[in-house]
Amino acid sequence: MKIKLADLEIDPTVQIRRSNHEPTIRRYQESFEKLPPIDVFKTPEGLLLADGFHRTAAAQRLGLDTIEATVHHGSRADALEFAVVANTKNADPLTPEERDDGIRRLKQLHPDWAMRRLAEAMSVSQRAVQRVFDTDKVKRAVVGPRERVTDVHFAEVSGAQEEHWESLVKAADERGWTRDATRLAVKNLKDDNIPTKHKRDLLAGDADPVLVTPNGEYAVPADIVGGRIKDMAANDAILAFHRALEHLSKARLFKAEAIFRPANADTLEHWAKEIPGNVEFLEEILAGVRAARGGLRVISKER
Repeated sequence: MKIKLADLEIDPTVQIRRSNHEPTIRRYQESFEKLPPIDVFKTPEGLLLADGFHRTAAAQRLGLDTIEATVHHGSRADALEFAVVANTKNADPLTPEERDDGIRRLKQLHPDWAMRRLAEAMSVSQRAVQRVFDTDKVKRAVVGPRERVTDVHFAEVSGAQEEHWESLVKAADERGWTRDATRLAVKNLKDDNIPTKHKRDLLAGDADPVLVTPNGEYAVPADIVGGRIKDMAANDAILAFHRALEHLSKARLFKAEAIFRPANADTLEHWAKEIPGNVEFLEEILAGVRAARGGLRVISKER
């Protein structure tokens, strides 16, 4: 049946998509006569639009007064559920974020639904549903603002012990870890072959996760090193020092004996000459860093 657009209640909170897709609206304008009816629920609030937000937007742009609609009888909750399920079968797939929002909405509407039923309604696996629940559990447990951490990071952190969630999220945010790097950090914490000190440094935000090569050596993933280099490429001095620290961090994973005992006499002589100067330089840098950090804290406190 045809209904007047003016009689339609268009509530953005019913739509499961985070926004209308402009290309879809334009495409619908060009083929409007061939589009199926929109779905509307007759509720105490009025004729509530449940599915067909893009079609309705196209009709409005075309200057139409009416639109073909299938009218259902039900509540606002029925409309909310219909909006989710209908969009899982839409030609324009939901984004991962929209899909996860759909899972959350259905669970809110049906607290008694098991994961299997939620997965069937959303046309996803039970594992995908569980991931959403795990993500939300970490988000509720971790407090404080996070600028660079998204749901995918929270999902990976959920695989670690709960006592480590806060530290991992903070480290991922401060060090700019990708999802893969965050997953590797969780794996490092579970790996008995990773030195305890490195695990502590990971949780303190003082180190990045490492890969264990087939030869048993440790290596920082290329995406992490690349990110560091990109961030600091504007300053040659910082870039050079950062690269040196990356190599030192890798070397510290080994016992000192594993480094100097196999070395030949010429190498040991060279190190004996070079190391004292480097230690003095590092102490100078460390003193400057501590002073700078202290100054920043004073400024923040005064503000």
